[in-house]
Amino acid sequence: MAVVMKDVAERLGVSRTAVSYALSGTGRLDPQTRERIRQAAAEMGYRPNLAASSMQTGRTRSIGVILGLSDPFFATVLSSIHDTLAPRGYMPLLLAPSKREPLLDQLHRLIDRRVDGIILRPPAGLDADIWRTEVEKWHIPLVTIDAPLPTAPHVDYVGTDDKTGGSLVAEHLLANGHRRFGMLLGPWFHTTQARAEGFEQKLRTVHGTLCSAISAAPFDAAEDAAIELLKLQPRPTAIFAVTDPLAFGVYQAAQKLGIQIGSELSLVGYSDAPSCSLLAPPLSSVQQSPEDMGEQAARFLLDRVEAQSSDELPPRRLEATPTLIVRGSSGPAEQK
Repeated sequence: MAVVMKDVAERLGVSRTAVSYALSGTGRLDPQTRERIRQAAAEMGYRPNLAASSMQTGRTRSIGVILGLSDPFFATVLSSIHDTLAPRGYMPLLLAPSKREPLLDQLHRLIDRRVDGIILRPPAGLDADIWRTEVEKWHIPLVTIDAPLPTAPHVDYVGTDDKTGGSLVAEHLLANGHRRFGMLLGPWFHTTQARAEGFEQKLRTVHGTLCSAISAAPFDAAEDAAIELLKLQPRPTAIFAVTDPLAFGVYQAAQKLGIQIGSELSLVGYSDAPSCSLLAPPLSSVQQSPEDMGEQAARFLLDRVEAQSSDELPPRRLEATPTLIVRGSSGPAEQK
C-alpha cells in the first residue's frame, strides 16, 4: 500500500501540514524538522501524488520547452533548463520544432497539458501575434531564449548581445591587418542578422575595407558558398562565418582549393561549439554561454509562475556579453 503524508505525520508525531511544508519546500518550518521529515519520508518510500496536488494548487509543476536540438548549443541550453527546474520540483516537457507539426499545434499540445509556463526559442517565420494572443488568453507565462519574440516587447527574453559579438570579430581581424573580408551568412534569423550588422558597422569605421557577403541557405550549402567567396578576385584574406557550422564549410572549401587556414586565410566562427578546438587549425569563435542562458530563462519563468500575479513583474530582457576565443584559424593578414 502506498505511503501517504498522513503516514509520515503519524510516524513522527507532527501535523500533516508540517509534512506538506517540508516536502514541498514551502511554509515556515524549522530546518531540522524539515530535514527530519524529508529523511523519514524517504525511508518510508513516500512518493508525492502530483495529480492530486495539481487539482489542489492548479499547477502541474511542468514547464513546456520548444527548442530544436540539432545544434549542440541548444542541447546544453536544455540541460541547464532541466538542472534549474528540477531542484524546484518542476519537470520540462520538450517539443522540437518539426515540419510535420505546425508550431501553433505544439503550443496547443502544451496548453492541453496545462503546463505552468513555456520556454521558447522562436524559429524563423514565427507568427508572433498569434502566439502572443494564445499565451495571453490562457494566462501562460512565456520566456523566449536566443531571440526576442517579434512585436512582443513585454515578453521576457534571455539571449546574447550578438551585435557586440559581430563587432568583436571585426575588431580582431582589423587589428591583424585585414582589409578584404568575406562574410558567410545562413538563413535569415534575428541572431545572425545582429552578428552581421555588428561586424559590418565596425568595418565601416576603418577606411579602405571591402566586405563581400554570401548566403548559404540551407546550412549544408556552406561549402559551395565558401568556394564562391574564395574565388573572388581579389580574394578575401579573412572570413567571418556567422555560425560555427558555416565555418566548418569553409574548412572543406579551403581544403579543396588548397588554401591554408590560419596562414593564407583567417577564419572566425560564432558560438564556440565543442568541436572548434578539435579542428586543424583550431577555430577562433565567439563564445556564448548556453549554461547561463538556460539557467536564467528558467529562473525568469519560475519567477512569473510562482508570483501571485505574473503581471506584477516588469518585462525583463537580458543579453549576455559574448567573448571572442582566438585560436589558430585567425591571425595576421598575409603580406604579398
